[in-house]
Amino acid sequence: MLFLRSHLWWVLLLSIACGDALASADYFQHGDQKLVAYFMTPEDHQQAKGVIIFVHGDGAMPYDAHGYYQPIWQRLSRAGFAIFSWNKPGVGGSSGQWLLQSMEDRQSEVLAAIEHVKARYGFQAGQIGIVGFSQAGWVVPKIAKNNQDVCFLIGAGFALNWMEQSWYLTNTRMQLQGSSSAEVDSAYQRHLDEQVFFSQSPNYHDYLSRFGDKRSPISRERFQFIALNHQADATTDYTAITQPFLLLLGEQDRNVDIKTTYETLQHITAQQNNIQIQIVADATHGLLKHPQFNTQTPGFWWWLRFTLSGEKAFADGVLDQIEHWSINASKQCKPHIQPSSIPRSTARTRSRTPSLERILET
Repeated sequence: MLFLRSHLWWVLLLSIACGDALASADYFQHGDQKLVAYFMTPEDHQQAKGVIIFVHGDGAMPYDAHGYYQPIWQRLSRAGFAIFSWNKPGVGGSSGQWLLQSMEDRQSEVLAAIEHVKARYGFQAGQIGIVGFSQAGWVVPKIAKNNQDVCFLIGAGFALNWMEQSWYLTNTRMQLQGSSSAEVDSAYQRHLDEQVFFSQSPNYHDYLSRFGDKRSPISRERFQFIALNHQADATTDYTAITQPFLLLLGEQDRNVDIKTTYETLQHITAQQNNIQIQIVADATHGLLKHPQFNTQTPGFWWWLRFTLSGEKAFADGVLDQIEHWSINASKQCKPHIQPSSIPRSTARTRSRTPSLERILET
């Protein structure tokens, strides 16, 4: 019930604009973890062009990313796509703990989701699209390699190298806070020290002994997460992508060095006509309008303003592009799902949101 109460506000907001799509709670297995999921059919009983799987960025994300996905889902649902997403391990009834995942674990999790939508909802190889955000940049490109199930991919705010992105985030935050050059230089030296430190397979006690003088040392769980993933680098993964791939980078991104991402990928994928990399003007890390929604630490009032703005929160033209590009990319896929193949429990209930009571009981 605590989970239900804490998410009631977002359920209410989510229900405002979901249209006539059919939605249902679901779950799937990834190893010994049971992950609470969400499946939504296209609006107006359309035959699905395909199913699009959403892959989260960093943080304890529920299936709808606290409402952020809603305007995107609405567009894709109207365009004829089904949607599949889930609560991260340890979030909203999902078992496990997302902070104990490596990027390889996250890749395996998405592959399990792909197998689930094929088995449960009747989609076949080549009918599946993937949309990933931020940290999913170390997940989505890798799983595309030699994967005949995946028809197309969309990425937003992808970085390439984990530690370089970490410093860019820190440096940007310090600049916005008005830190002095000396303070920035000191922080950069600490960053270099941490990079060497993590390469030596340390434990949390080692971390506290070495960097415990920091004003706010990271938690044990976050330390484990960094230790698992600090060597992540997706640069070479892009050369193996053969599916249509759209990468959108916000011009005013404060989390990721989009200049490095853009220039590096433009160079190494110059011969790959299937990959389109675009910088979105006046857009944030999450492709929202700058400066209205540009922050590294969104709070309650930010989310309220975002939710009330709906589609208008997104940078001009970006939702149109996602919708139209997905439609064009999916034309090489062969739609298979028929209304009769939608599970009876889904087709019987016209619901704007999945039943959270049912999620909790599953």
